[in-house]
Amino acid sequence: MAVLTGKLIGVLPEQSGEKDGKQWVRGGFVIQTIDNEYSRTVAFTVFGIDLCNLLKTLKTNETLLVTYRPESHEYGLKWYTDLRCSRIQTLAK
Repeated sequence: MAVLTGKLIGVLPEQSGEKDGKQWVRGGFVIQTIDNEYSRTVAFTVFGIDLCNLLKTLKTNETLLVTYRPESHEYGLKWYTDLRCSRIQTLAK
């Protein structure tokens, strides 16, 4: 697991569907890092209704501590990396 701190830039549109008879929901958000001299823009993916509902309560420019794990998969002979968020904490300003 890895951790980044940053200011929330925006929440991405929620997606949902069904696979193998089970409902799923996915969301995402983008932060601007504040951990180092050179800030970076980083997009994260969240899965599950609890984290998607939490995203709806966050405000732009709110400082977040994000716990995530990088995951990669291959499709069509190309590799894609996703930053899967497992925990979001809001920090005092």
